[in-house]
Amino acid sequence: MFFSILNIKALMKRYYIEYRQLVSAFFFGDVLERIMFFIAFGMGLGRAVSQIDGVDYITFLAPGIAAGSGVFIMNIATTYGVNNRYEGSGIWNSWLSTPIRLQDILISELIFDSLRAAPSLFILYVVAYFFGAVPSVEGAMLTIPILVLANMVYGVITLNMGVYLGRMLYFRYIQALWVMPMYLFSGVFFNIDETPEWMQLFANVFPLYHVLEIVRPMVLGRPVDMNSVLISFIVLSAIFVVGFYVAYKQFQKRLFD
Repeated sequence: MFFSILNIKALMKRYYIEYRQLVSAFFFGDVLERIMFFIAFGMGLGRAVSQIDGVDYITFLAPGIAAGSGVFIMNIATTYGVNNRYEGSGIWNSWLSTPIRLQDILISELIFDSLRAAPSLFILYVVAYFFGAVPSVEGAMLTIPILVLANMVYGVITLNMGVYLGRMLYFRYIQALWVMPMYLFSGVFFNIDETPEWMQLFANVFPLYHVLEIVRPMVLGRPVDMNSVLISFIVLSAIFVVGFYVAYKQFQKRLFD
């Protein structure tokens, strides 16, 4: 079997111990920044844009901020965090001297970092609910496992970029050339259907756009277009599978050649 469940379980336990020691730092980084985005744009820009896509702007914004929060979390975790483990502290080398394999480490990194974002999603939805920005509580709760899986897609992309660039100094390119364009042009802050055709085509490049196609209708309590869901699921699954394979090969070359 390509993955070892026992190895993954052991690594997840190790990551959890580290998380407990740094939970306050993770909380401030993962939760407060997203809440500030939500309140600042929702209450500020919402004064100028009363409605969008048939709902109050702050209501339209809530699922966008939730879907996009994992983009930032996974970027930091799979670039700086991973680089520190395999190059800075060298802990990956220690793990690889045991029966733990490279693929077990990579999938464990992605799973744990994705799960780490789940509490921040719940808290964000609670805050949004008190602002009256969650029309469907059930739909919002159902999006949390979807967004956890989506985080793995974001993560596998930045994992590839991080190992390709190699040095931490260059990780700023990922933020500037991938993370921010995806966050700004995927439809988090505006209805992508009302933009020029070239921008709609550009948005399709980003995984976040496809995630929003699934998540936003669920939070707004609207019927979900199953054809769109199927297309988005296929696109995201293909990105993850190909991305993981390429990352695995890149790390093999960096660590063993």
